[in-house]
Amino acid sequence: MKLGLQLYSVRDEAERDLPRVLSAVAKIGYQGVEFAGFYGHDLGGLRRHFESLGLMAIGTHTRLADIDQNIESVIADHHTLGAAYCTIPYYKSESVDQWREFAEALNRFGERFKDAGISLSYHNHAFEFEPIDGTTPFAILRAVCDPRLVGLELDVAWAQKGGHFPAAVLKSLGAQSPLIHLKDLSEAGDDVDIGTGLVNMRAVLKAADQIGVVWGIVERDSAPPPTLDSAESNLRALRTLRV
Repeated sequence: MKLGLQLYSVRDEAERDLPRVLSAVAKIGYQGVEFAGFYGHDLGGLRRHFESLGLMAIGTHTRLADIDQNIESVIADHHTLGAAYCTIPYYKSESVDQWREFAEALNRFGERFKDAGISLSYHNHAFEFEPIDGTTPFAILRAVCDPRLVGLELDVAWAQKGGHFPAAVLKSLGAQSPLIHLKDLSEAGDDVDIGTGLVNMRAVLKAADQIGVVWGIVERDSAPPPTLDSAESNLRALRTLRV
């Protein structure tokens, strides 16, 4: 499993100077980055820059509306970046029918992405594990989404917050989870640096290796500044835990 950084973790720095952040991420030792916006930069220029640093573009977090309105443009952006994964970061509804319709839409989008050589995924939060009319959104996604077309980018901290053992969820997903988000969870239910919270990260890393996860992606939603320091400490913790 290769290790990458979701750039949302350092969005305050990236908004000011994305090329400098990419240089810092490479120096820290990450192998790739997952984009969450491009801050007005030319994608071809960005690719030349991060490739010169030895970084790979894992993929992006892209809004459902952007995919729905202009999927061909989204695909073209991924080709320009050389990115193999596109992940929808958020969807929420209190309706079982709407969750089923969303999962069916993921299948349709996923087929077009697959034809273009890109894998589509959905990223969970904790609320997908909350019950709705005798089921949960996560159960609906697993039942309706075709694993050949749609992956599930498991966020291990939010799975923990949702009342599950993240390593067990990961094992059950198998090849449907080529990407995972690595963060820890405090007693209060907030995201914290890896190794300082409730998630059994050794078990997660072992399960990831067993099922063949391609990228483990560090993400912090609310790291205190300087956020690049958190990115560095999280990678250091992962390296220690993998020994």
